[in-house]
Amino acid sequence: GDAVEVQQATRAIANWQGPCYLRLGKGGEPIVHQSEPAFTIGKSIVVREGNDITLISTGGILSEVISAAEQLAPQIQARVLSMPTLKPLDKAALLRAASETRLLVTVEEHSAVGGLGSAVSQVLSTLSKAKDFDFLMLSLNDAPQQTAGSQRYFRHLFRLDSAGIVETIREHLGEPR
Repeated sequence: GDAVEVQQATRAIANWQGPCYLRLGKGGEPIVHQSEPAFTIGKSIVVREGNDITLISTGGILSEVISAAEQLAPQIQARVLSMPTLKPLDKAALLRAASETRLLVTVEEHSAVGGLGSAVSQVLSTLSKAKDFDFLMLSLNDAPQQTAGSQRYFRHLFRLDSAGIVETIREHLGEPR
């Protein structure tokens, strides 16, 4: 999510028994954590509380997700979860979010296949329909890209910048922009 999470992940990996994989951005991601949150491999980090929808992200796109949550307020109170580890995945946090909010949205700079959205959808597929919730996956499409550009350009192109995230959520909920 940011350099604070990278620092904590590096410490946790050094103490982990077994192999680990750490994926880093190119650097320069905005700092979103003003203090060190509790970090445990396999656990999400609650960055923002909210009871309407839950935005779940992994990696350096966290700052866009937080900005989107701020833009949705006050009409929509968005909980923001940073998911610094995908394996193991924090299933308990996902099940809690599904029971407490009406929409779960994953946001990632990754293909729609084999990333955060896929992992979350597998967890959610085990739930009974006792609680009504909806799920939306925001990611890169799974087709080869014929375009070159900056990270900022691709975020805009795939509606993964904060404005695109907000617009997609409002459209999905059938709410005015």
